[in-house]
Amino acid sequence: MTERLNHTLTESIITLLCHDDDYGKVIAHRTDPNLFEGDYRVIAERAIDYWKKYGQAPKEHTDDLVAHILDDPKNRRAQTYRRILVSMIELAGSINAIYVMDRLNAFNRMQKLKDGILKSAEQLQSKQDMAIAEVEVIWNDLLRKQEPNFDPGLQLTDIDHVLTTLEYKQSEFLTGVEPLDRARIVPERNTVFLVIAPAKKGKTWFLTEIGKQAILQRKRVLHISLEVDAEDIIQRYWQGFFGIGKYKEGDYPVTTLKTTDGYVESFKRGEAEPSFTFQSPLIRDELESHINWLGGKAQLLRVKRFPTRSIDMRDVRGYIDNLELLHKFIPDMTIIDYPGLFKTDIDRHRLDLGRQFEEFRGLCVERHMAGVAAHQSTRGGMKAHSVELTDVAEDISVVQTMDKAVTYSQTKAEERLGLARLGVTARNERGAFNCLITQNYAMGQFCVDWAMMDSKYQNLIDSMEKDETDEDDDD
Repeated sequence: MTERLNHTLTESIITLLCHDDDYGKVIAHRTDPNLFEGDYRVIAERAIDYWKKYGQAPKEHTDDLVAHILDDPKNRRAQTYRRILVSMIELAGSINAIYVMDRLNAFNRMQKLKDGILKSAEQLQSKQDMAIAEVEVIWNDLLRKQEPNFDPGLQLTDIDHVLTTLEYKQSEFLTGVEPLDRARIVPERNTVFLVIAPAKKGKTWFLTEIGKQAILQRKRVLHISLEVDAEDIIQRYWQGFFGIGKYKEGDYPVTTLKTTDGYVESFKRGEAEPSFTFQSPLIRDELESHINWLGGKAQLLRVKRFPTRSIDMRDVRGYIDNLELLHKFIPDMTIIDYPGLFKTDIDRHRLDLGRQFEEFRGLCVERHMAGVAAHQSTRGGMKAHSVELTDVAEDISVVQTMDKAVTYSQTKAEERLGLARLGVTARNERGAFNCLITQNYAMGQFCVDWAMMDSKYQNLIDSMEKDETDEDDDD
C-alpha cells in the first residue's frame, strides 16, 4: 500500500510540475529530479530543465521532452510513457493542488530516506563494521537537513493573497438556493457545513443538491451514506441533474411564488412535466444520453453506503486514503449522511458523537476539502413550527464545532403545498434570515423557486389551506 501511495503522490507532483505555472515553479526549485523513480525521473529531469530555460510549465510540450522515446519504435518503454502522459493530462484538470503541495515535503523526505537506506545497505554489505562511520555520516546529514515547510505563514502585507483567497473560498461551492449562495452561506474548504432537519424531512435531498452543485463546478464529490442505499442516492442525483419523473401516471404539482421586492406575496399551484420518467421503456437509453451530456463531470462523484453504526471517522479516513491510493480519487468535497449514525460507545454516545464531528472537521482541514453533513433535530424540533440550532439532537457541541449551519423546517401544510423554510442563524445574531423555497421531490428538485419571508407569510399559508379545503368540499 505504501508503494501505491508513493506512486499516486509522485504522479500528482509531476503533473503539477508539468502543467501548473504556479505550483510547478515551486516544485522545480525545491525538488531534486533524482528523487523520482523509474520513468518519472526522466520526465522530471526534462521538465525541470524546461523550467530553468523558459520559466514556465511545459504543458502541451511535455510529450516533446520525451519525444526521443515516444518516436523510437524499438523502445519498449514508449507505451508506458504514453500512458503516463495521458494520465497526467486527465489529472491536471481536477487535481487538489494545495493538498499535493502540503505533501511535497513528505515526498522529498521519504525519497531521501529511501536513498539513505540503500546507500547504508551498500556500505554495510561491502565494508561490514568498517562502514559504521560512513553510515552514521549519511544519517546525520539526513537528520540535520529538514525540509522547510511549504507555507511559511502570512503577513499583514499579504493583501492580494488574502483577499483573493477569501473571495475564492466563499464562491467555490454553491448550495443551489440563491439566498444562501448570495449571502455566502455555502460550503468551504477546511470547514463543515451542517444541515439540521427533522427525520424524513429532506436532509438527503439537500445534501444531494449541494453535491450536484459541486459537480457542476467540476469538483470531485464523495457522498457517504449511513442510512440510504447507494443506488437510491445515485437515483436522486440523476433526478437532480436531469429532472426525471419518478412515476408514470398522475400530475407533478409544483408551487411558484409571486414576489415583491424579493418577499413572497402569493402562491400559484401548477404542474410540471418531466422530459422522461423512470417508468419509460427507454429509460436506459435516456439516462445514457443525458450522462454523456455531462461529459467528464459524470466521473466526479463517488457514492458509498456503509451499514448504520458500522463505522466511525477513523474508518472514513481509511476509506478516503484507499480511494486516493487505488483509484486516484481525491475529493474536493465529502458529504456524510449522517454522522449521527456513526458507531459510538453506548455508554458515552454523546461525547463520542461530538468527537466524531470534531474529527470530521479536522480531516477537512488536513485534506483541504469541504465537508458537508446533516444532523437530526430533537423530538421538540420535529414538533416545532421552526427548527432552531438549539434543537440539534444529542450533543449541542455538534453545532459549536460546525462553521455554518442551515435549519430546514416544514409543517404538514407546507409539505402538502411543496414548501419548506430554510433558516440561517449566525452565532453572533447578525446576518440571520429565513427564506421560503418550493420543491418537487417527484422530479428530484430540492429548490424550484424561492423568496424571502415577512409577517404576511403565515396568513398566505392559512388562506391557501382554506382554499384547498373549500375545493375538496365542492368536489
